Amino acid sequence: MNKPTLLYTAGSYGALLLRILNQNSPMASQAYHTYEFDTPNTEPNRPDHHLLKEADVKGKVIKITYTDKDVDLINRNKWQKVDGHLEVQAMNTFPNHPHREIYTMAIHVINLLADNHFKTVDRSDTIEFKFANFIQPIEGWCTSFKEIFDSLGIEFNDNTIKDHFDAFQEGQKDILEQHKQNNDDVSLSYMVGKQYFATYGNDINQNYFDAIFDKVRRTQ
Repeated sequence: MNKPTLLYTAGSYGALLLRILNQNSPMASQAYHTYEFDTPNTEPNRPDHHLLKEADVKGKVIKITYTDKDVDLINRNKWQKVDGHLEVQAMNTFPNHPHREIYTMAIHVINLLADNHFKTVDRSDTIEFKFANFIQPIEGWCTSFKEIFDSLGIEFNDNTIKDHFDAFQEGQKDILEQHKQNNDDVSLSYMVGKQYFATYGNDINQNYFDAIFDKVRRTQ
């Protein structure tokens, strides 16, 4: 079997998709990537999944794509799934700045908006799975996953997908609720990053961040 390789950006549920495609048991967890799981139907999760291009892979490719409308939730997923990750990155990026965590998250927003790598597919034979497929009712899950299972020749079980859906809803409950409320530092980082990108593109400069941060806070 020519096992496909999954390419995805951080925060776009790539490890979850691998768990489902490899018919592992449902898991109600935000940190899917920290748990070991079998991969009989795909290549194992690659540490460079966010860096590889489709042309770098000789065999089949599955790619999770997103649109600009998905960036705020992807940003929240990245920073809320792993305890301590934000603190480490912020100290490396803006170690002496009082808003270092917000600016660090905002840089991720800017990178997501600027980079078209995961917004399209480059090869005609790449299997595309949209990030938005995860944020659907159960009927959408069944349709979307049946399509990708069929394209890979994997036996599809409607009840198993429903179990994964229920586990996803449970595991993502806090993240999705905070995303809906839209009133914390992660939400602020999205607004800062979005405004920064619209004004300065991806030219990262701390002084520019200070100006954008002040502007966004005045409008809240």
